[in-house]
Amino acid sequence: MNDTSRSFPENLARMHEHEERVRFASIEKILSKGDFCDHVDAIHDSLDHLFLLLQEDFPAGSEQHTLQLLAIRVFNSGASSLKLGLSGYFQAGFQLIRDMLEIVNLLDYFSLFPDKIVHWRSADATVIKNEYAPVVIRRALEQNQRFSNQRRDKPYRLLSEYANHPTYKGFLLVSPNNSPRLGPIEDEGLLNAFLEELAMHLVHCTLAASGMIECHDIDRLKAGLIYVDRLRAYYEKHIRGPSGARTS
Repeated sequence: MNDTSRSFPENLARMHEHEERVRFASIEKILSKGDFCDHVDAIHDSLDHLFLLLQEDFPAGSEQHTLQLLAIRVFNSGASSLKLGLSGYFQAGFQLIRDMLEIVNLLDYFSLFPDKIVHWRSADATVIKNEYAPVVIRRALEQNQRFSNQRRDKPYRLLSEYANHPTYKGFLLVSPNNSPRLGPIEDEGLLNAFLEELAMHLVHCTLAASGMIECHDIDRLKAGLIYVDRLRAYYEKHIRGPSGARTS
């Protein structure tokens, strides 16, 4: 039963109203920029394709079900990151992008060693630290010929330094034009950088998941192929080669 004598704090309600105003301004800015629209379309297509992959029914505890659980985390991280970024919380949005980097590395590792899915799922904390820690997975990928020309440590290190770890450099994400801001920020440069990073890494995650999660429904398979084609077209236009370097 609700306590009618209590009310939601007015300052929190006003903060939400301000966040919504920033979100509206972000959307207006996106609609005025072709590249911004491309990034948002890629984010949308990625989330839609992940949703399709999650409609398949696999037994709980199976390898395919485990991959779906990872896809759920990708979807939730991607959608949450977008919500934060559009509302002007860029640093928090970037933090979730690093989460997707860890997931895609794990997915690519499982594509090389599918038997490791069962082992990872049942591993204790010590095994996770020694065999599946982010740095261990990155090094394993770099030592494999399929991924040897990729420097996955660089984007991970940058996101850690500027977003996830409390560093002085990270204050750049809350100080556009050297002016520190409290709360939501409206800034075109930060919005562009955020959308680029989110789209790039979410596309990478989605393509990795799509390559591993089986699809048995014909209609979903056809729809999925359309999404994959669009995501690959985005990848070709905005990202240069397998290293993930931008075209601009």
